[in-house]
Amino acid sequence: MYIELFVVAGQNTDLENSLKKVVEDLRGQVQRPDKIRLATVKIRPDAVDQVLRLVAEPPDKVPPHYRSLVNMLKKYGISKFPAVVVDGVKVGEGSVQVEDVLRAVQERARVEFPELSTLELMPPKPVPSPVQPVAVEPAPPPELRPVAPPEPPKPLTPPAAPPPPEVRPVEPPKPLIQPPPEVKPAEPPKPVMPIAPPSPAPPPPISRPFTAVVRLVLGRPDNCSECAYYGQLTSRCFLFGFAVANPTSPPCKQYVRGGG
Repeated sequence: MYIELFVVAGQNTDLENSLKKVVEDLRGQVQRPDKIRLATVKIRPDAVDQVLRLVAEPPDKVPPHYRSLVNMLKKYGISKFPAVVVDGVKVGEGSVQVEDVLRAVQERARVEFPELSTLELMPPKPVPSPVQPVAVEPAPPPELRPVAPPEPPKPLTPPAAPPPPEVRPVEPPKPLIQPPPEVKPAEPPKPVMPIAPPSPAPPPPISRPFTAVVRLVLGRPDNCSECAYYGQLTSRCFLFGFAVANPTSPPCKQYVRGGG
């Protein structure tokens, strides 16, 4: 007897443990214990959906590492997990009950091993007793009692008329007498101070011509004050950008002497 269990790894441990225990018990009661085998195929949880999709695909589209598993599922017609196959016949898949699987194993073991003809792994399912018909006695007819005629309605007493409203004479409104407004004496006008005329604006400064005398020397003079590129206010040379510390010692002369 060859039992195959297809289960998702980490799930349905009660079914797996029950089958292992049954196989061990059966091996201890038969003459050829090697004839009773259990193979458990565990599928990774992240590969369940892919495996079930590949069952409906043609063989050339099934990856090589899934080909053996997919062929077994197609052979047994398995489309849900867990699934149990006994001697090539599927006995349950999906939401299987452990009791139903053990009963299927028990029936197969009795047929294949004569020494297990009295094997009782699970008690037989109780057969529901037939429902006995219940005699229904007819209900007695209801007892008719004379109905007393309804009492005539009592005459309604008209409600008492409300008393007339009390009429009070309306007093004429009293005239409002307002006191005359208080008249304040007018203040005498304040004397107006005379406004001094504005002072005349100072005359604009008279620009005078400025004459600058610059002595220009061709080439590089010995004094920066004689050079057109020397700024006396900034003490810098506008040609070379030097800061001139001593006008009598032009930097350009020193630059020439140094090899520039």
